Amino acid sequence: CLSTQLPGKNRPWHLPQISNIHLSTGLKACRRQSSLMTPSLRPSGEFVKFQPHYRLRASSSKSRLSFQPLQVSSAAVAGGYEDLPVEVENAFWDWAEASGVKASDRLRLAKFDGVVGLRVAGREETRSGELGGGGLRPGDVVLEIPKESIVSMDTFKETELGKKLGPEQIRLISSKVQIALVLLQALGSGSSEKGGDMEGLLPWIQLVRGSEKPRPCKWSMQEIERTQNPKLMTLFGALKSLRRSQLERVQPLVKGIGGLQITESDFDWAMTEVDRRSILLPPEKKPKEDRRQKQQPTASSASNSMHIVAPVLDFLQPDPLASCHLQLDDGNVKIVATEQVTSGKRVQFRPPPPGIPNEVFLTSHGYIPEINTNDFVTLRGICTDVEWRELLKKVEASDPTATNKFQLIKIFHDDSYSISAFNLPQRLLLALRILHLNPQLPKQNMPFEELKEIVQEDKTIFFSAQNEAKVAQSLLDVAEDMLKKYPTTLREDMRLLKEGPLDEDQRLAIEYRRSKKALVHQLKQRMEDYLEQHASRRAGAGNPAVSLEKFILQPVRMV
Repeated sequence: CLSTQLPGKNRPWHLPQISNIHLSTGLKACRRQSSLMTPSLRPSGEFVKFQPHYRLRASSSKSRLSFQPLQVSSAAVAGGYEDLPVEVENAFWDWAEASGVKASDRLRLAKFDGVVGLRVAGREETRSGELGGGGLRPGDVVLEIPKESIVSMDTFKETELGKKLGPEQIRLISSKVQIALVLLQALGSGSSEKGGDMEGLLPWIQLVRGSEKPRPCKWSMQEIERTQNPKLMTLFGALKSLRRSQLERVQPLVKGIGGLQITESDFDWAMTEVDRRSILLPPEKKPKEDRRQKQQPTASSASNSMHIVAPVLDFLQPDPLASCHLQLDDGNVKIVATEQVTSGKRVQFRPPPPGIPNEVFLTSHGYIPEINTNDFVTLRGICTDVEWRELLKKVEASDPTATNKFQLIKIFHDDSYSISAFNLPQRLLLALRILHLNPQLPKQNMPFEELKEIVQEDKTIFFSAQNEAKVAQSLLDVAEDMLKKYPTTLREDMRLLKEGPLDEDQRLAIEYRRSKKALVHQLKQRMEDYLEQHASRRAGAGNPAVSLEKFILQPVRMV
């Protein structure tokens, strides 16, 4: 059925009888068979409103019937989205309303590059048919999802499979895998009783299945290698290994229970969707009168962070700088607009702390945000290999000071540390401060037992300006060493993105690589700034010395 959208209506009525009429721009749906056509119709025409109907009025004579739709909703002219069939959208919103989900009248389902999402409706596109105000305004409640509709570990416990597994068995299954098993049971993956008590989720899951996976989820190891990004190869290799180990752990537990037979492809689909659609909810803040009892043990899971999948919310695209924020209210989830969101835009929301790193944006959502203050780079060990070997040489030479330092910090060097734009891990700084202690200086001459107590209690301690400058130099060396391991420089990546030619996979890989390099460059520049200020202080100018924790929070130079 060729079709068009008429203003002021919510649910289009199809009219197959006029499918031979040529639509000059855009396709959607016709409204009403009676009174749409008139006996005086000529080869070309336009819509004219005759309350309460619409008619097609001739405007000129052409060899082929044509008319200009009153409103156009096609991917070619609507900013990169394609509206879903009206009957699909109406059925979904009916299901959402029956499930207790409250959604703004200005939300409409659409596909963005094959992925189902939500866009902001225009003034004449609201689902109720009433004229809207044009976009979302600050303070508008975009979505309200009751806790009963949220899919979580609690949901899994109520499924057929969850009821048959014991508490000890359930503890062996991660929260994301439990949610994936809920999806598989709802689909009846291999089950003799299709879906069971999870069939209520089917309208949502069917829409989920209609979304194409972002390209990175489909990358083969050959495609990953083609990007020449060693960090990316390590990341994807780890993800594939994790997915296999999760499946190997789950299969023996669920075998024979409820007839659920989990294939590798089904499990991969479910885990991919959970990775894309789940959010990590922070623990809800307790009232002040309860905080005094925080050291008492509690069995309530509400006090801990947990992964959830909230139907409808999962169609909103996460973005670190989104204009819609998530709020928690006694287990219920609410999305509220904090800034104006104009019509036609895809609705995004800001994930709760600790936010989402660029690895998740790449592998689960298929894009890299312009700015992401929640992103981080991973440092393995506390210093460069060269600096660590120098310490080991002194230990082999029976240097007592080096031996004491090695005994204190060897456990730190086996760890990995996440460094972000505004955060240097306390344990990393503590280890480096001990590494660079100079016992010959008054403020750094501390007994071994006292240092051991500081390490055991993970205390935050600032020894001296000289010691802190050496720590900054170590971090500067680490940043330079990390940059040397990339096959290209940051400037070369930016030139590649600007000049191309690149296919979409190459562009994504380079954007991911560039985002990590930008963070390392920022760390390098911050340490250079700190050392420059230290040199100025020694020359008798500049401000008093501050710790690196405080310095990293000060205004930064742009990369």
